[in-house]
Amino acid sequence: MKSLPNILSTGRLILTVLMFVALAAAAGGVPYVSETLTPDTQFALQRFAFWAFVIAAVTDYFDGWLARKLDAVTVWGAILDPIGDKVLVAGAILGLMALGPQPAVVLPVGL
Repeated sequence: MKSLPNILSTGRLILTVLMFVALAAAAGGVPYVSETLTPDTQFALQRFAFWAFVIAAVTDYFDGWLARKLDAVTVWGAILDPIGDKVLVAGAILGLMALGPQPAVVLPVGL
């Protein structure tokens, strides 16, 4: 049980990579996918990326809470958690920027 917070942090990093790849594929930036990209597929990829971000953000809260609750604070977790936070935010920003200039995207990314 004491390794559960580290498992959540590692899972968050994996989910972040999947989110970024889904956004890049929706933008047509993944080889062999851009030839078969329909608007429905693009929307499904964007929807998956959104939910991946939401789940990753929620697990960010729970891994810290569980680490404190279970007294499972580790050096590995202390290093992995801030890295996961930065990779999640940077992956989301880069993935949204890959979609192109859209008013709902440009404002938060530009700030």
